[in-house]
Amino acid sequence: MKAKPFLKWAGGKRSLLPEIRKRLPEGIASGKLKCYVEPFLGGGAVFFDLAQRFTFSSIYLADSNRYLMAAYKAICFDIENVLGALAMLDYQYRRASTMVEKRMLYYKVRNEFNRVSSLDKTAELIFLNKTCFNGLYRVNSKGEFNTPFGYYADPFICDVVNLRAVSGVLKSTWIEDADFTEATFGIPMKAHFFYFDPPYRPLPSKDGFCQYTDSGFTDADQERLCRVFRKLDKKGAFLMFSNSDTGDGFFEDLYAGYRIERVRTRSTISCRGETRGVRNEILIMNY
Repeated sequence: MKAKPFLKWAGGKRSLLPEIRKRLPEGIASGKLKCYVEPFLGGGAVFFDLAQRFTFSSIYLADSNRYLMAAYKAICFDIENVLGALAMLDYQYRRASTMVEKRMLYYKVRNEFNRVSSLDKTAELIFLNKTCFNGLYRVNSKGEFNTPFGYYADPFICDVVNLRAVSGVLKSTWIEDADFTEATFGIPMKAHFFYFDPPYRPLPSKDGFCQYTDSGFTDADQERLCRVFRKLDKKGAFLMFSNSDTGDGFFEDLYAGYRIERVRTRSTISCRGETRGVRNEILIMNY
């Protein structure tokens, strides 16, 4: 079985994969691009797809969400303990005979997830992701996970087969809890392919979602990322960037001189119905 994302993640790229595949640099298939770097890993749809279709000598994965990256590390290096803890939560959820009891368990786990200081929260993170409203990872200004209960009677919480497959794919990667500037620092650039998938810029007049971490992701961060993009371009790396098509020229001005293409994709995670469905996104490449 091929590994697939083990979390439902806002901004996940499963629906965009066909368009990304069409625009990959030729050097990946030929083996000339030997290293893959993804500094905004999230749910990892692009990583799992590329890592199982092509051969890389090295793969660097990073994200500023420390609990997310701790989960990737735990699944990579401690899969049996993760499965054991998750199976217990799964059992407790199914043993709860009413939705009220399931809801009480959910908020108990959520409170523990927010209260305990340890990064070893992988089972709790997966459990909350499978049972919260619409699989939405969201935090408040204090960095506390605050998505409400999802009222699912029979969610698939403990996917043992996929989690073992994920662990296997991760064995050949370097996993880091880091800001994108730290994740790209010191890595040799030639023969490298970078995929940048930062939190999406909100659409005009609509409530966007960029609260994956307690700091959010502002236009200033987008501009900072563009400076990194241009710096890597000058060093010879192959680069791809994805984001929402805001229609106000923000990204067109920011990435002037690069190849910019619009594609249609489907959004599945949103707390507002009008922001779901088919929408335009942009892909920006330096090749």
